[in-house]
Amino acid sequence: MTVDERTTNAVTAADPAATARTIPAGLPPHLLLPVMLVQSDLMSRYSALLGFDRAITATSAGVVSVSDQSAQEALACLSNGTQAAASFGTDLVAARATAANTPPISVAAPDSRAAADLAVLIQNLNGRSSACMSCGRSRETTLATIT
Repeated sequence: MTVDERTTNAVTAADPAATARTIPAGLPPHLLLPVMLVQSDLMSRYSALLGFDRAITATSAGVVSVSDQSAQEALACLSNGTQAAASFGTDLVAARATAANTPPISVAAPDSRAAADLAVLIQNLNGRSSACMSCGRSRETTLATIT
């Protein structure tokens, strides 16, 4: 299995952390859910591709035998992003439609409870998508309850 630098650079550039930082704190729940679903799709797809980065960093040549465990894990991870990839377009359209039908919001202050809750939700998505070799397996369709 050969993964060239252009491919690894493309995967690195797809990091959804940048989009997470653009989600404003204080979205009403009916808008927050579809926005977080789109973010979850992005995180799932990105995490499903990270196995290739792990496999390639194990070698300096950029080539890993398909029989190598890291290559097998990378290939297995790809299927984990399938549902997110298939749903992304529809989820994005739904989030945009909901936003278009929502009155303007007041963005919550960075030190507000709403901002803290958003940070927790994003971290939860990130952890479920990339932690413990889940490699994109988790696509969140509900919001976690924060107490």
